[in-house]
Amino acid sequence: MNHRSRLFDTPPNERLAPYFRNLAPSWGILGNPGPTTKAAWIQRRAELRPRILRALSLDPLPERIPLAVTEEPGADVADLSFSRIAWQILPKAYARGWLVMPPPSGEEEARPPTAVILSYGAGMDERSTALAWMVGLARQGYAVLAPDPARFSYPEAGISPLTLGTWSMLRAFELLHAHPSVDGDRVGVVATAGGAQQALYLLAIDDKERIRATSLPAVLPGLAEASVAWQPVPGLIQWTGSPEILGLASPRAVELRGDGVAEGVVADLRALYRIWGQEDRLAIGDGTSDPSVERAATYQWLERELRGNRSAAELASPIPDAEMPTLPEIGASDDQAGQDEAAILEWVQKRLLVQPPPLESKGSRRAWQERLRTDLSELLGLGVPLTALAPALAEAGGDQAEGPRLLTLTSEPEVDIACAWLPAGASAVDAENEQRTKAAVALRPAVLALHPDGKEAALVLPWVQGLKQAGWSVLAPDVRFRGEMAADPSSTMQAAMEAAGRPEVGMATTDALAALRWLFGQADVDPGRVVIIGVDDQGVTALLAGGFDERVAGVVADCSDTTYRDGGEGLPEVPGILRYADVPQIASLVAPRLLWLYRVPEERVGFASRRYYDWTRRMHQALGEDESLKMSTGAGPDPAGLAEWLERRLKKLKR
Repeated sequence: MNHRSRLFDTPPNERLAPYFRNLAPSWGILGNPGPTTKAAWIQRRAELRPRILRALSLDPLPERIPLAVTEEPGADVADLSFSRIAWQILPKAYARGWLVMPPPSGEEEARPPTAVILSYGAGMDERSTALAWMVGLARQGYAVLAPDPARFSYPEAGISPLTLGTWSMLRAFELLHAHPSVDGDRVGVVATAGGAQQALYLLAIDDKERIRATSLPAVLPGLAEASVAWQPVPGLIQWTGSPEILGLASPRAVELRGDGVAEGVVADLRALYRIWGQEDRLAIGDGTSDPSVERAATYQWLERELRGNRSAAELASPIPDAEMPTLPEIGASDDQAGQDEAAILEWVQKRLLVQPPPLESKGSRRAWQERLRTDLSELLGLGVPLTALAPALAEAGGDQAEGPRLLTLTSEPEVDIACAWLPAGASAVDAENEQRTKAAVALRPAVLALHPDGKEAALVLPWVQGLKQAGWSVLAPDVRFRGEMAADPSSTMQAAMEAAGRPEVGMATTDALAALRWLFGQADVDPGRVVIIGVDDQGVTALLAGGFDERVAGVVADCSDTTYRDGGEGLPEVPGILRYADVPQIASLVAPRLLWLYRVPEERVGFASRRYYDWTRRMHQALGEDESLKMSTGAGPDPAGLAEWLERRLKKLKR
């Protein structure tokens, strides 16, 4: 293009920074100043636990199948007994870890040792730290169960390592509660820095409050920052933050130890414990550069809060780190991990992935469409009901003698997107003539063109050019992270997007809906002839925008030769999407309006992925518009053929 093609002089990251700063709510207790009575906090807690379970994809909780515990004795190390232990968490899928038993007390009627679950992270440095805690706690007389960090991830099903890790730790508690060699009525949790987040979710879902005491050394730096400094749980910070999640443990004993604690975090937590009249059960300690000193402080705290010895003196760390013994390995073997992951995948596919329901009537299909719109709106973080959105505001971006007009649209607070607007016949009139004839101009059809490379690439698409020659107006936006919005998201921005439940395609859909609102507000646009075209990964954005805004007459969308069930290569990432729909079901939200799908995946031997598009076809047929759907496995419609098909079908629909 020879004309001016950019509106913004500042980098996208800089323009989007205020949006990301405001993306998450306060990290303190929500509803500032927060609950002030026990009844109010109990009600708030009852609201939060289901939200946390849902965000973790643990709603409903998996069936509590038999634990089928197996133990393989290992070598004794430093007078301690180390065993590899496994327990069943899902059918044929096991969590594994170390069970470390303290030296025998020598007293025949001695009470079994108090039990501690050790939560640690997956990094190499975390392994050596975990070993130091295992040995130290066991030398203090505790039975220590240290589950291997979970690794399985299936984002499209909403499954992250935190999902299986939280569930396996909950079942680890049940294992200890029934273990004949430990005191299952006195169980605590100790978490290293990398395992602190996992421990938080264990406490949050332990609604029977069976975990007696928890120590989270080095967790405070994470609480002083946003929750997104940790592994995000999609959508959770729409409802809460780490301090409030930790507050779910109240009034049980909790020790926090670390540097850089935010005063507001401590104030929020102390306020919750004050509600219970149990302020002394919350211990806040400073971090130290000497890990053995930090462990010694935790041993003393556990002695008081878990064993009930309130007058316990400070305990020394039993073994200096420099003299710490080594184990051959911490973690499951590759063969074990592969077997467990295969069983987990089978369970996920059977129990979590949505199966399109049988729909027998127009009414049931319409109701299903509305339910899916609601589910997808929450999944994508669209927020307010779409009918409540204000018209998009636009500002001209400068004068051009020829070519498209550039303008900015306000998509949502702190977000302005750049668009190119090419009204029908704009290249043949000057600004004075356009102003003189605006009131008398005939209504024109319009296309919203979405391209992964932004507005410039969208304007030169052959289908867009064909519609332009046929008398259509064209609006091409730079949705977020495309074109002039092509930010390179920092790790904090990416984590904020995921934690707030705002995947990139959700933001792009918000921007596309804003562009549609502007289009429908133009006096020279025929509201009955507005169509969306989406290319490559913007095909899903087009389907979503067309599915949400029922004023759109039709959608032309690229299906990328795959589905999310097939692996989704080339499709936008949407954590948890397969718990609600796949691309064919998203496409069926457009029914009975016009829909042209291209690059529909072909059938495969043993897995007929195209059969899922039978759902889309049946939806159009059931709603009485079979001829409004076209599907092809090719690279896209012929430009002239598309213009002719749209014109013919739109005329029929208007009649």
